[in-house]
Amino acid sequence: MKAILVKKRALVVIILALFFLSGSAIWIWSDSGTATADLTPSEQAALDFWKAIHVDGDAKKAKEIDLNKADWTYAVSKKTVSKVLIMLSPEKPATDTTAQVYIYNPQNDKGYMIDMVKRDGTWKMDHYKSAPGLYAYVVRYYPDHQREWKEVKLR
Repeated sequence: MKAILVKKRALVVIILALFFLSGSAIWIWSDSGTATADLTPSEQAALDFWKAIHVDGDAKKAKEIDLNKADWTYAVSKKTVSKVLIMLSPEKPATDTTAQVYIYNPQNDKGYMIDMVKRDGTWKMDHYKSAPGLYAYVVRYYPDHQREWKEVKLR
């Protein structure tokens, strides 16, 4: 009787171990180590602005998203970018009407800080700047926020 009980316990332990290992394998395979959640409206608008300048070469679209309606013709270029990382700034907490969005392009190791404001129900870009070393900065000074990067596949 004792031998049967030991065998049942061993079987339960083996089943639990297999369940845990298969779950871990699926988690690793699906790349759940990075956030893939939907973008916030401010992140989406910032990404649309960034893509207009760096991927699509669309100065007209960039101007539409720009609160200041600047002419972005001088800055636009068409590039193939497969993915970017995006997150809300850990330094400036987002509100209902403002957000600072970080975009990082791992292909060329360039980062961008985009200040967004909500006007008349639409998110607009208020300030945009290149931020060399942005990813390393977040890693160094905000290590607890690393998992907040959202990977966005572009093409």
